[in-house]
Amino acid sequence: MVLRIALRTLLAALAAVAVISAAPPAVAGSKVAAAEGSNFLRMDPLIVPIIRNGTVERHLGFVFLLELADKKFDVKVRELMPRLTNAFVSDLNALATAPRAAESGIDAATLKRRLIASCQRILGPDIVRDVLVDRSFVRSVS
Repeated sequence: MVLRIALRTLLAALAAVAVISAAPPAVAGSKVAAAEGSNFLRMDPLIVPIIRNGTVERHLGFVFLLELADKKFDVKVRELMPRLTNAFVSDLNALATAPRAAESGIDAATLKRRLIASCQRILGPDIVRDVLVDRSFVRSVS
């Protein structure tokens, strides 16, 4: 029961973040797609396990949009996308393995702060204006 409530709370928080930070849809056909005429770059889906007592209980998945400060940074971000993706996966895993993550999920505000810090560390300051959650999903482990 507590797990269901925690999961619902996590999904509600992530949905709220996605709605509040809605962005134009990305153009399909590339792994990192940019919305035409915009400063948004969509990342590939990232999936992390939620583990409790040494067992994977479920997987959390996210699709992030990077809001670039200027369209001219598009090439630089694409070139460094493997490093940025690695940093994002590390951030997600760190939060997913936190002591209470299995019960309460990943805190959306903490996640966003960490991802923005990773963008600044990998890409430099003033390149990424914001990191938006485009989609989030939960998959149960059968």
